[in-house]
Amino acid sequence: MQTKYLYITASSLPILLGQNDYNNLYDLAREKVGIIEKPYTSNRYTRNGQFMEPKVRDYINKKYGFNFSPDKADDPIRHYKGNCDGLDLNLKALLEIKTFMKELKVDYYRPQCEFYMELFDIPVCLLVGYKTNENFFDGSTFIDKNTGETRDSLFESCYNTTFYEDRIVIHRFFRDKEYFAKLKEKIDIFQELLSILNNNKDLSKEDFYKIYYGKVRELLWY
Repeated sequence: MQTKYLYITASSLPILLGQNDYNNLYDLAREKVGIIEKPYTSNRYTRNGQFMEPKVRDYINKKYGFNFSPDKADDPIRHYKGNCDGLDLNLKALLEIKTFMKELKVDYYRPQCEFYMELFDIPVCLLVGYKTNENFFDGSTFIDKNTGETRDSLFESCYNTTFYEDRIVIHRFFRDKEYFAKLKEKIDIFQELLSILNNNKDLSKEDFYKIYYGKVRELLWY
């Protein structure tokens, strides 16, 4: 697929919106066009989230009468794709599950929920947070044979994945097309920059951001 690099996923949005402290727009663009490799992102927090996700989904289904199951969608025209934590077509609802340590960052996750509602064409999304268990990880690690770096264990036996109902937090989003239209403006700019970078892979960071901020300023005039 020649335009594979143009695809946007929900996980890209915090970077597009400047909300991610661990990555930036230029590096994300270089990853997408194949200049640099995507960094290793699995750690004790993401792994714990993977273990807790099905337990949270089962709880929501049983308690509230949903039939959520994971699903995926692909929009080849706009180059959007995504894997949602739960889709119930009968009740026309989406489920997004997040584990958190102190407080569920509702505003931080709203763009992702709006993106999924647009992609799946669904009017409502439940953002369900699970407050991570105390002492959720036993500290076990392994050495990555490829890099020599120390990694957190991947095995569930090293995690406290007991489910407690009182650690659940639920927020509901209704699809807001005006909100998504604003989000789409930034997505469109980034996809345009991806095309530019793909055709000129020597583009410097300075020139990349010069083009980016020039296009952002253009939006302010309309």
